[in-house]
Amino acid sequence: MILNSKDIVREQTRSMLPEYKVYVRSIGVKFQIENTTRLVHDSHGDEQETLIFLHDHCRINENDTVIYLHNKGSFHPSRQNHKLRKFLTESALSKECVNMPDYCNVCASRMSPFPHPHTSGNMWTAKCSYVRMLMNPKKFRDKLDMIYNPFTRNKDHDSCNGLGRFSVEHWIYSHPKVSPCDVSNSSFAWSYRGVPSAPFQFDLKQAPRFKLPFYEKKVCPSQTIETRLKEYNAMYGEMPGKFWWGWTFYNISYTEQSRMTYFKG
Repeated sequence: MILNSKDIVREQTRSMLPEYKVYVRSIGVKFQIENTTRLVHDSHGDEQETLIFLHDHCRINENDTVIYLHNKGSFHPSRQNHKLRKFLTESALSKECVNMPDYCNVCASRMSPFPHPHTSGNMWTAKCSYVRMLMNPKKFRDKLDMIYNPFTRNKDHDSCNGLGRFSVEHWIYSHPKVSPCDVSNSSFAWSYRGVPSAPFQFDLKQAPRFKLPFYEKKVCPSQTIETRLKEYNAMYGEMPGKFWWGWTFYNISYTEQSRMTYFKG
């Protein structure tokens, strides 16, 4: 079934509990969305500008938990976008994510470390105490583009590195203090292949829940632990702590990596 924008919004809002405060930044054709507060309506725009509103909210509401959804598939209707949107929406709104334990600060359907840390389709639940640590989404994109030298960068590979328009998927997992969890025990890793069908079975675990080979695909080269640590240093000037997901995932000793000279640069 291919839905239009209004149908998609109705589909997503039906899954929300009545006590949720729902804020909308709308783009394109303006239409009424019941039981929501519209922040602004723009004729044109993208996810980055919406995430700026979310980031600003978390900067002054540290104790809140936020859910980020968008009507994926409205610009590019397809069966695979419809299937992925349902999976992403129901995961982010699940009781497992909304009531995530203390050891999580971001929760989604699937957090994949490759080709860069992200959730394909970019919908998630997060604690504002973590989100407020992140860089402003626009500044994040601009600074990340500077790190990957624009004169040597191949823009065909932006999706593999989380650059350009793909930075919006990379943003939520970009800080060394991220403690991700995901709720799907399916064989889905990232992109579109293997997206499960409803009804979904949710089982919250710390992410990444699978070992490194599970996430590798030929379409993008796998990023190394050196890539991650150098990016953390360049973006935030911080080293991840001993409970960072990457130590276990890359099978590296925390104390060994702490001494690596490339991080000091």
